[in-house]
Amino acid sequence: QTPPHDVVLARPTVAGAVEALAAAVAGEGVLVPGVLGGVEDAQAFALSWTARHGGAVNPGTRQGIYELTAVRPTKAGGNARRATSIDLTMLVAWQDDFLNEAAPHFIRDPETQFRRMSQLVDDGGYWLWEIDGRVVSMTGVSPAPPDGARVGPVYTPPPQRGNGYASALVAHVSDDALAAGARACYLHTDLANPTSNKIYRRIGYEWVCEVVELRFAPAVS
Repeated sequence: QTPPHDVVLARPTVAGAVEALAAAVAGEGVLVPGVLGGVEDAQAFALSWTARHGGAVNPGTRQGIYELTAVRPTKAGGNARRATSIDLTMLVAWQDDFLNEAAPHFIRDPETQFRRMSQLVDDGGYWLWEIDGRVVSMTGVSPAPPDGARVGPVYTPPPQRGNGYASALVAHVSDDALAAGARACYLHTDLANPTSNKIYRRIGYEWVCEVVELRFAPAVS
């Protein structure tokens, strides 16, 4: 957890670990805005947290986590290329559009976001799909330790949707990551968007679990 963001939980291997974590965080006097994790784990943390602090728990986003180990071929007009510094302004604007649509409550730091995206572009971590010289879709790829790759965010401007560009781009980037040595690729989707969940399955992503965000509303005195 990095202030001012949510606590993010990995799947615990020991019973009672989530409750112990909530107690430890509370004992340090740290107030967190919410928790993000597997459904049961996030609910356990929220229950323990509100037992100590009171207040209410409000549901936020619901995400699906998918894993891919082999890509099923997909076709679309155009081709993939890595983004360069020339594309950075557009990437930042599209990232904001993506967050406005998929995660409107996400707390943003524009300066930090620009710095991170600039570094990722320099590292070859953003890809674009082009058709007839026009950029129509974007995604990113970053390490997912110990031996995987995380693909995302995936964004296509509304006028360009429905043409298979995002599917083709994600398939290309995933295949590239596997060829570079990743054991598997991982992808997060908004479960409120049935289209994205369907197209990623089509190119080989398989369901792992559901992740929920639960946000804490302070008690009213």
